[in-house]
Amino acid sequence: MISPDSGSPSEFAETIRKIFSPDGLLSEAKSFEYRPEQQEMAVAVADACAAQEFRHLRGHEHHR
Repeated sequence: MISPDSGSPSEFAETIRKIFSPDGLLSEAKSFEYRPEQQEMAVAVADACAAQEFRHLRGHEHHR
């Protein structure tokens, strides 16, 4: 299980960054498409969880 308690806050964020990277765990999913903005937001959420903080995050609107 991946948890903010499984290491330092920076280790947790780095784990999340790797998962969302072009060759990370999520890249094994058939429908995964690497997007740097998605990775950045996931890392921001990981940082907030590790710090036990609330943060207001807003994703970019993207229409296909």
